[in-house]
Amino acid sequence: MEDVIETLAQIDAEFSGDLGVYAKRLDTRETFSYRAGEANPPASTVKAVVLAEVFRQAHEDHFELDDPNQLTKENVERTFGSGVLRDLNRDLTLRVRDMCMLMMAVSDNVATNQMIQLVGLDNVNRMAVRLGMQGTYINRPMIHVGEEAEIPFGETSALDFGILFESLYHGEVVSPAASREMLDMMLRNHYKTDILRYLPPDLVRPEDPASEPIVRVASKSGTTTGVKCSAGIVYTPKCDYVISLFSRNCIDRMSVVDEECADRPPTVDNENQKVLPRVSRLIFDTFADDIAEFEDR
Repeated sequence: MEDVIETLAQIDAEFSGDLGVYAKRLDTRETFSYRAGEANPPASTVKAVVLAEVFRQAHEDHFELDDPNQLTKENVERTFGSGVLRDLNRDLTLRVRDMCMLMMAVSDNVATNQMIQLVGLDNVNRMAVRLGMQGTYINRPMIHVGEEAEIPFGETSALDFGILFESLYHGEVVSPAASREMLDMMLRNHYKTDILRYLPPDLVRPEDPASEPIVRVASKSGTTTGVKCSAGIVYTPKCDYVISLFSRNCIDRMSVVDEECADRPPTVDNENQKVLPRVSRLIFDTFADDIAEFEDR
């Protein structure tokens, strides 16, 4: 365990920003925590908490997951960034469940704001407290235009998201069935590079596109200026484990020559896009070390 923490400290020392890491093997309960309780911008990872509140209110019959949910003009016109809804018909109506799937699979910001509007911002923050995520909150929807956009979005930590995903794994968020469906949505997340990039290709990319990979990931990631984060469950034949990777204050020394240019959009070669996959591979090798065993299956 000390070797892992020392390696994490070395990676952090070489990184222009700050790391927060939490990982837990779910059978032996072996845990690694490195600056995991420190405050970090949540970016889009917080959409997993919005999802939990949607499922709670549906479970308590405030609405049905199959109820229609129509796009609002405000959400479409004031929201940019990831997702597809902003580019579709403004009169589009989807089921609540479909909005949730878009929020998880392609991190759709408009779908997120639709769901925050449905359940209430204060209730999302109360859900974080219910889940034991004591340092997690948001101050506003994912609005990118107007005065509201100047308000700091919120805070969380690697530890808080470790708590969330362990609870989901054990079926403790809302109900066992709800926890399973939420994780199933996050298995469909299109943005898993932070966790999968440096894992053995044969384990994460099956030859048959219709088949499941040997190693699967249910996760939610997030990105904003100087920030990269990803948290979820890694399922392997040897064990399953929680992984929660957070970074902040990245200047990206790999692609800029001075700090004035440090806010360029991220590319696959930027420092902030490489450091989390390095940590993910370290955790994978620690918890699921016999890769040859997997590759022979």
